Amino acid sequence: MTYTLLKPREPPANWDWGDGGRRGATVTRDLRELLGLNPGFRLMIAHGRDDLVTPYGVSRYILDHMPQIGAADRAQLKTYHGGHMFYVNTDARAAFTADAAAFYRLEGL
Repeated sequence: MTYTLLKPREPPANWDWGDGGRRGATVTRDLRELLGLNPGFRLMIAHGRDDLVTPYGVSRYILDHMPQIGAADRAQLKTYHGGHMFYVNTDARAAFTADAAAFYRLEGL
């Protein structure tokens, strides 16, 4: 998978979304392959509960419809109080920090 960094002043309209257009942009297939082929791959998705830019419901739907491969906690969704930048809230930032630390501590298992 290739990640292309957005160049300054380059509008996203110049991106090549392929035949499906922007709504065809997804990582679902990539995540399924990673979970299926790499037993050590784990995923933690973090969202603000009130985020109107990237709503957590889409991530929840994707994770709920993936086949379970390995341990149930390999792919997790964590939500926090706040919007798109939930980490500006002191309590949400502390909760996210604790969840991320726990996620990385389990990495060696």
